[in-house]
Amino acid sequence: MNKTVRTVIMVTAPLASLMTLALGLRIGAEAGVHAVSVTATPRSSSVSRGYLRLTAYYDETGVKETVELTELMVNVRVRDAEQNTATRTNTDGIVDVPVELPADIRDDEEILVRVNRSAEPYPLVEGRIKASVLAPEKSAETLGYRALRPTKQVGDIVVDLSLPDGRVAAEANTRAFLRMRRDGASPANPKVELSPEGGMDGSLVRICPKEGVAELSLVATFPITGIGIVVTDGDGADKKKGEWFGAVPVAMGAPRVQLPASEPAGAPFHVEVRASNARAGVYIAIDDAKGRAFSDYKPLRVTTTGAESATVDVPALPEGLYFFTASGDPKAIDSLDSSAVARPFLVRKTPPDVCSLLDALTPTAGPIKRTPVLDGLYVRRQGDRQKKHRGLFLGLLSLTVAALLEIVLLLSAAKDARADLAARMSEVLDEDEKRGIDADEKRSSGLPRMAVAILIALLGFALIGAFVIWRV
Repeated sequence: MNKTVRTVIMVTAPLASLMTLALGLRIGAEAGVHAVSVTATPRSSSVSRGYLRLTAYYDETGVKETVELTELMVNVRVRDAEQNTATRTNTDGIVDVPVELPADIRDDEEILVRVNRSAEPYPLVEGRIKASVLAPEKSAETLGYRALRPTKQVGDIVVDLSLPDGRVAAEANTRAFLRMRRDGASPANPKVELSPEGGMDGSLVRICPKEGVAELSLVATFPITGIGIVVTDGDGADKKKGEWFGAVPVAMGAPRVQLPASEPAGAPFHVEVRASNARAGVYIAIDDAKGRAFSDYKPLRVTTTGAESATVDVPALPEGLYFFTASGDPKAIDSLDSSAVARPFLVRKTPPDVCSLLDALTPTAGPIKRTPVLDGLYVRRQGDRQKKHRGLFLGLLSLTVAALLEIVLLLSAAKDARADLAARMSEVLDEDEKRGIDADEKRSSGLPRMAVAILIALLGFALIGAFVIWRV
């Protein structure tokens, strides 16, 4: 082989193998794809529908970013009945899809869920889920009366303060209740005096002496504030007194919900929600103690007064106690953090007596668990996995071929070098010196040096191959 050609091949072969390796890795690289994950919440025991939350995202190199997707077709099969819903996500990449369930559905039955998009060749998500993830929560605690923890609570009259909403929404009228007890009974003629801290306004709405209850209206403007309450009863020697002081939790980022204490049963109604932060929309959930009865998302609109608000159309609900939860943050609905407000309300055929609202409204809402059930990324990445294997095989094959080629070229170069050296030496040496060199070559073979060179070449290519396999 011509020495110039051999030198060119020895230099260009590793470069060509590395270029082929890079091309193979590019062929096998994962392209960015759209996919959908699905979560489920237990449904309320009073409704027949459950809700699946779809979250659309774009995945590239393992980084997921939620995106808004249009033209989604959601297909849900329950037994032999199919429910097809054409929908789109909001700007957060989220949409809640209702699923009608038979009254006699068992927890072990399976529900087929598939989400397609006209612009995508494969489903964004597809799989089966157990009906148990939508069943009412069996381990839910029985709701009971809960009062705020006081810093000071002294006197002959025991005073407790409770917030049906759990927190006072910033700059909004929030209903609060006092429960007053004198010797275990209701005071005969209680008088209530309020001493709000800075950043809190409070007013007395009504007193119900028979029930030992007083209704307050609180408005908070500071994130940390409190209120002092003094209750007196009787005159002269029979006069008794009770004091309560404590911090009042404030939800600074929660929306302001205009919702009465009760709504008529069997009839739809509307709820006005005003935003308190810079959000494009508001998430709505209506829950009872067992699960979710309604879920929706409403974009905010600017009213004539400049406020950002949304009107929620709530379907008819059976009688019972419900919690209307609103937030601009989708995660806050489930965790009930400071950017969410959970307002209790009653659904009754006849309006309840206002003096009985304390016992009816003071139970506190608990977070409704959300269970991840499907993720479409695995389905979307099946074709990518095949491409990755083909690209990796092509890259490693190029390294193997280049290594073998380098070994052949090294052997050829060594053979030619020995022959050339022998020819040059024969021109200047006499017969005795030639015989001495031949004897030395027999005693000291060039194979060890050649083996070292071959092993170094193999080690270099093996190191590159190992690095490639480790990184991909």
